[in-house]
Amino acid sequence: MLQISVTTVFLQIHPRTCHCINKLLMENRELLDSVAQYVTNLFNEDKNEHLPYHNWYHTKKVVGHCNEIAKHYLLDEKQQLILQIAAWFHDVGHLFGGWKNHEALSVSMMQDFMDQNHPKAGEILIPIAQCIMATKLPPEPSSLLDEIICDADNYHFGTTAFTKTDPLVRKEMEEHSGMQISEWCVTSLSLLRKHKFFTTYCQEKLSYGKAMNIAWLEAKTKRLLPTIELHDNPELSYKEQNL
Repeated sequence: MLQISVTTVFLQIHPRTCHCINKLLMENRELLDSVAQYVTNLFNEDKNEHLPYHNWYHTKKVVGHCNEIAKHYLLDEKQQLILQIAAWFHDVGHLFGGWKNHEALSVSMMQDFMDQNHPKAGEILIPIAQCIMATKLPPEPSSLLDEIICDADNYHFGTTAFTKTDPLVRKEMEEHSGMQISEWCVTSLSLLRKHKFFTTYCQEKLSYGKAMNIAWLEAKTKRLLPTIELHDNPELSYKEQNL
């Protein structure tokens, strides 16, 4: 029996529609390539000397994790585009001294770039900005896209990479503040205890890893700071206020 796929029928009946879809996909790919190159150039020009953690490598990781989570939720082309652009831009504000308000600076830079280079994409600027601002601590996501980028930004909380990234964040914070943070393991422990993954995908995949990292920090704290009493909900730390 002859079988004809739905795709074949669609292509035969709607060639003009297919052409429009292919054109849109190509335009989106070109836009993303343009964004990726621009952000990469920004980080390369800065040399990341004052950003041991919030650098191009972290940004690329967030982009990749956004892709991973987006595939699970079967996001459409427009949603993926919004998420990817937000992921690329979400930390560029760090490059220009914006610590407490680096998200707002990142939004401003994104808008300037898009206005100058992709003016036809104006309709997606607001949702991109919302995604970037959703990463501000404490995170308050109001949509699935917000939840995805928040989880992608803190994905390492639930993986073995945390034991490597945590010292980098400490170094960056100390360089920024100009002082040593002697009880860093306590601030990290506070952050992880208060943190939660928003998407069910990350809750299921990363919760166990985060529990292991909390246990690692608890053991480290008891070893380095034996006089510190650990509570279930430590007070908000310097790190959480400024990261």
